[in-house]
Amino acid sequence: MNPWPKRLLKWGLVVAVLLGWKLVWVFGPVIAGKANGSGSAAPALFKVHAKVLLKATLGYPRQLEATIPVPESGSNASAQLQLMKFWDGKNWGPEALKVGRVEGRALKVPAGKLIFTDVVEVTPARDYNGPVMCQVDYRARWEFDEAARDLFAHRQLINLRLPKGLGGSTPGQEISKQVTLERVAWWGPQWILQDAAQWQTQESGRPSEGLAWLPWLM
Repeated sequence: MNPWPKRLLKWGLVVAVLLGWKLVWVFGPVIAGKANGSGSAAPALFKVHAKVLLKATLGYPRQLEATIPVPESGSNASAQLQLMKFWDGKNWGPEALKVGRVEGRALKVPAGKLIFTDVVEVTPARDYNGPVMCQVDYRARWEFDEAARDLFAHRQLINLRLPKGLGGSTPGQEISKQVTLERVAWWGPQWILQDAAQWQTQESGRPSEGLAWLPWLM
């Protein structure tokens, strides 16, 4: 018996399932919007779609590091760091190297993770004289690293500098953010983060790796 018809049928079913899956994410928001009466005011994409896309593109959870600059000789910071056995008066001591790493002359210490919590809102798609875009409001939370809690207790005294981009936030606090997505060819990722490379460098912390392929499924 010729196995080719069965193989073709099997692969045809696989292609049909994948195509159907893709079409759900491409046209699903519009269909859902018409069903509930919102029509053209429907979000450009489902919240779960936006969450997957942003987590993968921006590399959440992002590893955070704080910075302790080299203290001035005779300063209170120098005295405190020497008391903690982090500083010997000229160089970073063994206790400092157990906790962090030296970059240049400063000490980088772990400060936890920036966790993606949820998508608050996705706006309808709008045509901006060619490019079709939408805005996504989302929240991220700073999960603190317990190993560095003693350092943060002496934050002001040792001139500890928070990770860039966190602003005035504190551990455990949620941070509100907004990004712009742009619609592209639907057979790949239907939506992409506008100026993704710039956002990846501006976002706090170092990105996690390994999830970049996820948006292609949607």
